[in-house]
Order: sequence, then C-alpha cells, then structure tokens
Amino acid sequence: CSSETKCVADASCVSGTTRTVCKTGCSYSTIQSALSASSYNDKVEINDSATYNEFVKWPNANGIVLDCKGATLQGYGSLKGIYMNNTDENTVRNCNIKNYGQGIYLDPSSGYNILENNISNNNDYGIFFQGTNLINCPILNKIKDNIIQNNRISGIRLYPGRENKIQNNKISGHTYGIHIQSNDGTNSYTTIESNNISNNDYGIYFIENDNMNPISDNIFCPSSTSYD
Repeated sequence: CSSETKCVADASCVSGTTRTVCKTGCSYSTIQSALSASSYNDKVEINDSATYNEFVKWPNANGIVLDCKGATLQGYGSLKGIYMNNTDENTVRNCNIKNYGQGIYLDPSSGYNILENNISNNNDYGIFFQGTNLINCPILNKIKDNIIQNNRISGIRLYPGRENKIQNNKISGHTYGIHIQSNDGTNSYTTIESNNISNNDYGIYFIENDNMNPISDNIFCPSSTSYD
C-alpha cells in the first residue's frame, strides 16, 4: 500500500472528570451526588476531613475512583456503607468507614481495588463479597493496604468470591479475620499474602473444602487459646 493509517486515542475522550466533594465550596456536597453524576474514568475526591453520614450506592458505571482523602463515612449500625452491584474496575481508597452493618458490600463485580482504607466498628462485616456461586460472584478484586479492625463478625467475608487477592492488610479484633466460603464446594483460588492477622478468634476460616488458596508471608498473632 502507498499509505498507512493509524488509530490514536483522543485523550480528551478518556481522561475523565474529577468531581470534588466537601461540605461547602465544592461541586458536590454529598458523596452520593458526586458518584451518581460520574461515568467511566471519572474521579470523585473528598476535599475536606469531614464526616459524611451517608449510605452510598455505586452508580451503574465502571472505571470510577472514589478517593476519600481521609474523610469519614459513618453509619448508624446497620445497612451498607458503600454498596456495589454488577459494576467493574472501580476503586475505593483512603476512606474511613465505620458504624455500618457492612462497611463495603460487593455483589457480583470484578476488577475492584479496595485500597488504603480504615474499615472499623461495623456491626457485621468490614468487607463483604456476595455471590450465588463461583461463576456469579465477585472475581479478580484486590483488597490491599487496608486497616480492618473491630468489626463484630468478620474483617473480610467472601461468600463466595473467586481469584481475589487479599494483600498487606492489618486485620484485627474480629471473630473471623478472613472468612471464605465457596458456597458450592469448589475452590475460590483466593490469594492471601503479607497480611498482619492478629487478635481474632479465627485468623483465616474456610468452609466447604475451599483448599486451593495460595497463603504466604502472613503474620499471625493470636491473643487467646482460640485459633489463628
């Protein structure tokens, strides 16, 4: 051929919009309103250190980043702090999430990054992954660099999940630090590595023959005669 053609991405189409949240002076005054306005590749940033008494439902959109930058989401002992359902490749980071039923609740979704959050004092679970079986469940998500402590039942509960990674978290003060159930007797292939798992009644607890999970380089520090 005498000529060549090439497709080049238009950066203006894919760069996304940053939506700011604060009590006064920002584009949005609630996290929910900023997320609801967001679409692919957008970023929601909280620009103050305030406490937001919200129950946040993730929009039906992929590729969004929520960066709380140290702000707090606080509930009233029930419901879900952040609820995601059938969305992919989103990120939640730098959030303090406390006093909900479940701090972060993920229905079948994939490619999430849950990073550098402090998730504590929730009435049931810090992070809960929900599915019906190992086909229809949260897949290929990463839980990394979080402090997960003093949630009443479990720090992290996968019921079930597949090929998720739980890495470099501090998990303490629960009945179950990490609780994984495959739901149909097959393996979830969950990677659990480089976590500090301490002061839980059970450090890691598996149900239903879930035995094909790489577990390495974790620190276990029991506080009683229970199991870690």
